[in-house]
Amino acid sequence: VRIATNVLDASGARAIGTRVSAEVYQQVVVEGKPWLDRAFVVRDWYLTAYAPLRDFAGKVVGMLYVGTLERPYTDLRRSSTLLFVGITLGGVALATAIAFFISRRLSTPVRALVKASRRVAEGDLEARVAVTTRDEIGELAGAFNAMAAALHQRNEELKEFARKRIMQSERLAVVGQLAADVAHELNNPLQGIVTYAHLLLERLPADDPQRSSVEKISTQAARCATIIRALLDFSRPKKPQKKPANLCAVLEECFSLVEDRAIFHNIQVVRDYADCLPDAVVDPAQMQQVFMNLIINAAEAMGGTGRLTVVTRFDLDREMVRIVLSDTGHGIPEEELGRIFDPFFSTKEVGHGTGLGLAISYGIVKEHGGAITVESEVGVGTTFTIELPLGEEVPA
Repeated sequence: VRIATNVLDASGARAIGTRVSAEVYQQVVVEGKPWLDRAFVVRDWYLTAYAPLRDFAGKVVGMLYVGTLERPYTDLRRSSTLLFVGITLGGVALATAIAFFISRRLSTPVRALVKASRRVAEGDLEARVAVTTRDEIGELAGAFNAMAAALHQRNEELKEFARKRIMQSERLAVVGQLAADVAHELNNPLQGIVTYAHLLLERLPADDPQRSSVEKISTQAARCATIIRALLDFSRPKKPQKKPANLCAVLEECFSLVEDRAIFHNIQVVRDYADCLPDAVVDPAQMQQVFMNLIINAAEAMGGTGRLTVVTRFDLDREMVRIVLSDTGHGIPEEELGRIFDPFFSTKEVGHGTGLGLAISYGIVKEHGGAITVESEVGVGTTFTIELPLGEEVPA
């Protein structure tokens, strides 16, 4: 029974004389243990603390109580819970919105990149991606555009190269047929001129004033015969008799044939041969014809004085042998480079050469499955590059 308390009853008076709950009484008075828990006091729930009061003999004679209403804390807990739930839901909503914004910001350009990549894969090399940011996605878009532009440029260059090669092949075919017809028509009359010129020279005395004219006829007729033979070689190229050959050895054989000529006496030949250059399956005689033509052309372009550099290399990845001949001659004007392999085109003076040497060389290299290209700068020199596949030996 409470004998002193500040807890009020329903009438507003102090709840003196009221009883404590049975659980509190059992633990505090009977068992002598303190109580720290919520408890129902008079007419409401309190957060309470009860302690036993003992006499001098240690016997429990009562209890001391302190407590406070639980309701304010319950309301506070409920408010805190609602606030926490509200903050959590708001945070989730905000995080969702931010995630959606970021995903859209990332996914939109990524989808554009994927779409553009598919267009490029399908052959549309003009596909581009709009660069709208300066972050990593923007850098990626810029790199993609640069790659697509480079691919487009390279594709256009390849198309132009293929177009020129096709035109070159068509020109060679047409001119080859024409050359064959002309050579056949001229060959027989020319042989008659050469024969009669020789007969006249045999009959004319050495001091005959007409002998000089007949000698000129014979010389020019012989030159015409040489041109006709070149025409026939051009119009009816021989099928290569291929076998393994060391191209460095073929080059050295060419130099041994020309090094005693007067035009080579003041020309420095620089050799830069690859070690262990593999043999290529070629027609050695035809490749010698190509190399001789390029070597003599270089010597004539340098006027008998200068440096001729010969480089051989092996491209392991492509299985190609590369031969590069560079001279320090007068060079070829840019507007003439595109016609350098055309039949009858020559940068030499009239009367020097047939204009068929490079055209024939072009045909030989092409027949071997290779390629021949030229680079030149006026006043600096000219470089011819030949690439030949290793090839496979043709059974006899």
